[in-house]
Parts: sequence; structure tokens; C-alpha cells
Amino acid sequence: PPRAPTTGEERKEEKSGLNADERHFEMGTDTPLLERQQRGHTPLGHVVLLLVIVQITFAGNSVVAKAALDKSVDPIVFSFLRDVGATVILLCAARLGGAPFAVPP
Repeated sequence: PPRAPTTGEERKEEKSGLNADERHFEMGTDTPLLERQQRGHTPLGHVVLLLVIVQITFAGNSVVAKAALDKSVDPIVFSFLRDVGATVILLCAARLGGAPFAVPP
């Protein structure tokens, strides 16, 4: 005879039809459910601060572009330098965020 589930985890598994590992990925993400719950939510103040920084960066780009192009800097060179700078910033942000660096196959 099949034994009755004894723990809450076993009861959840039996009810959902998924084992614990499968249930982690049930929400359509690769991050386990427990890990997502432990991280919590980003505070609203941090989100607003980052949005303000983005807006200041876009505004600053216009000012810098106008100053550079008025001094007859080649637009292609300016665009290249802007892209290199953005790449460095994004790689640093990815590293600080804990994302591993991987070269796609």
C-alpha cells in the first residue's frame, strides 16, 4: 500500500504532482523559488534613484554630444567612444550584479 505523506512538503508534492526541484521552476524562471523569496524586492527609493541617474545620463549625453560636434569631432569617432564607454559601464554593472561573464558558443 502507498504510504501517506508525512511532511507538508510531501503533501504539496503529491497535490501539485511536481517534486520540489520541478516546483522551483514552475513560475517560468530559472531562479529557484526559495532564492527569489530570500532576495526580496528592490526598495522603491533605489528604483527611483536609478531612474533619475538614467535620465541625467541621457541629458548629459546631449550636452556632451553638442559640445563635441561643435568642435568638429568626427561623429563616427564620437559614436565609437560612446559605445566603448557604455560597454565598460555595462560590464561593470553586470559584474557588480553577480552575473558571470560567459562567451556564447
